[in-house]
Amino acid sequence: MRAWHALLLFAVLAAAVLPVAAGAAASVQTATVWSREVRGLVLSMASDGMRYVVVGTGWGDDLAYGAVYVLDSVNGVVVWNTTTEGGVSSVAVVDGCYAAATVDGMVYIKCPGKELVRLNVSNLYPRLSMRVYWPLARAGDLVLTMYAITNLKLSASGPLFEFGVEALTTSGQVVWSFNTSNFVTAIAASPNGTLVAAGDPSGVLYLYNAETGNITMVKLWHPIHSLLVTSTGEVYVYTYDGLLYRVRWGGRVEGYVKLEGAAAPGRLLASMGGVVVLGTARTSYRLDELNATKYIDVVGGGSGAVYALSAGSTIWGHGLSATYWVAATSDYVAAAGGSGDPSVGFNATVTLLDSEGRVLYNKTMPGRLALSVSLIEPVPGAALLVYASAPYQSLNCTSTVEAVAVSTQATTTTTATATTTTTVQPGPSIPVSLGVVALIVLLVVIVFVVIPLWLQSHH
Repeated sequence: MRAWHALLLFAVLAAAVLPVAAGAAASVQTATVWSREVRGLVLSMASDGMRYVVVGTGWGDDLAYGAVYVLDSVNGVVVWNTTTEGGVSSVAVVDGCYAAATVDGMVYIKCPGKELVRLNVSNLYPRLSMRVYWPLARAGDLVLTMYAITNLKLSASGPLFEFGVEALTTSGQVVWSFNTSNFVTAIAASPNGTLVAAGDPSGVLYLYNAETGNITMVKLWHPIHSLLVTSTGEVYVYTYDGLLYRVRWGGRVEGYVKLEGAAAPGRLLASMGGVVVLGTARTSYRLDELNATKYIDVVGGGSGAVYALSAGSTIWGHGLSATYWVAATSDYVAAAGGSGDPSVGFNATVTLLDSEGRVLYNKTMPGRLALSVSLIEPVPGAALLVYASAPYQSLNCTSTVEAVAVSTQATTTTTATATTTTTVQPGPSIPVSLGVVALIVLLVVIVFVVIPLWLQSHH
């Protein structure tokens, strides 16, 4: 059914932007496809890359409450949702299932047609009344999460803790785990899930081989914010104070560059094919990663940028507002962020760039906050940008999740009033409009997919 989903979403994107005539200039058509309200401040987002988007929210004092929403990117319909114990700091799509981690140390995993799995991987709350940013990642068909346990036995410095990373099946069983010496602020895995990296606030990088069980620790001495592991075993490490390290698997540091720092928890490293994408923020505000309630207090101020890098060298960079979250496909990069003085006012921004760093879409939302963004690219040349915003400095709020269809085609005019057209560069003309293509695709789907399935079900 994935082919059917891709065809359907492509038809929706094509109909949304609807160019009506061929021309001589390559233009970008954008249109808002749908808008959906969810309860709380959206703290995290992820997609399966094809159709579904997972949204995690939090609200109340100290982010005491939260929710997970699974949205159909075609129309914004809520496919599934649940409330959670604590705000949802991280979400992931793993093997067709939806995973979420909360600031209370709860992990939720929901697979279609199966019961919701709830796991408590920490006793810090309520035992120590401690809510923290909880990382989550995908490793092949496994869910990676931090665990943090205290037994309240007092040492000379206070309670004793046990920290680490564990890999869970989508049914909740622990497959493997390894210990760390501190809280884990970031987790990432190679595309096949065998090479796992974790980082902590004291600047220690942990490299774990899931096939052999070998673990290597690398001391970088700077608090780790985001991680990315490539298929070749390169590990990109971004720190809160703005250092981007490139580390070979095995622990050899290839080098680093000094960039702007990070302003808030989130996801600032992504992969665009074989290219590494990094978002930065130049701001005087810094997050205490062990205090999850400071999401709003620390964001704001300054400026930032998005960079594309290969083998540690910058391919391109584009200045933006302070960046809090990046997402990427093979052809596009999306960033959520903002600018302004938090004591006076704040403006949220959402930006979409192509693989060469050109801005295809940019939206500024005065008085609002945007902490996360997601991308879906069902077919080359068309993307669906999904982002969320909420009133600034309010945890007890309602967020608006919106989807914007973006397509680059050769056109000279458009007729859809909701469509924005931006000329990028001269390009070849096409003989038919994208709207006609959409109708053809729909007819093909009906004739070759829907009708045969209907006939088969009635035999």
